[in-house]
Amino acid sequence: MTGQLPTHRHDWFPLALLGFLVLGVLVLADSTDFWRPRFEFLTMEEFHRQQALPEPSSLGFVNPWYMPTVLAIVFLATVVFCAVRARDAGTPIPMITLGLIIGGGAIVGVYCYVIAGLEVSTSDLVTVWLGPLAVLGAAAAAWSYLGLGPGAQQAKIVGSVCLAAAAFGMVVALAPAIVEGLLVLTGLTVLGYLERTVLPVLAGLVFLATTWFLRPGPTGVVIPAAALLLAAFAALLMAQRRQPDAVR
Repeated sequence: MTGQLPTHRHDWFPLALLGFLVLGVLVLADSTDFWRPRFEFLTMEEFHRQQALPEPSSLGFVNPWYMPTVLAIVFLATVVFCAVRARDAGTPIPMITLGLIIGGGAIVGVYCYVIAGLEVSTSDLVTVWLGPLAVLGAAAAAWSYLGLGPGAQQAKIVGSVCLAAAAFGMVVALAPAIVEGLLVLTGLTVLGYLERTVLPVLAGLVFLATTWFLRPGPTGVVIPAAALLLAAFAALLMAQRRQPDAVR
């Protein structure tokens, strides 16, 4: 059918945009201001300056607003991109659905950053917040699964949200430096599910692994960004190969 959108039409966009934005921040960044320098021998001035720097993010940027801003831009741009493509294909996404997607993504991002920024011990966080949240989720899931009464569908939704929030919170609490990698992996996993492709998921896993294991600095920025751009290029190639089938 002429004009039909090929498969894997959308997954290249957030991969490419995130890769280019991360590289763009690196180009604009100054090594003494944006990521924690690593010194074998420190002068007293360098020692005091390094101690004053905040903890770096997954990619090593010490400014707390750079990676959240990049992720927010990529998320909103991807939603708009997919909405425009869906409208052009004759299957527009309802505004209420777009609002729920944007609101849900914002809540997930804020939640993860709040958990990562809490200056409390992991045991206190589990006792006060994550533990009760997991218990509530398990109780709601059991109510829904066993059919113990009315509201099974609502209980299923509550249980899923609470269990997911508890799991996310536990991972972020144990390793707050991977919050950006975790958010990227989550978003790309959802995109991969919607697009019926594993490519974004694999790219998200590579991004998470490289930002976790590489030392903060230029190399720790270039390699994850390069992985995203390679995945975007692969997605475009896959779309081009499927284009003849879509046209027929």
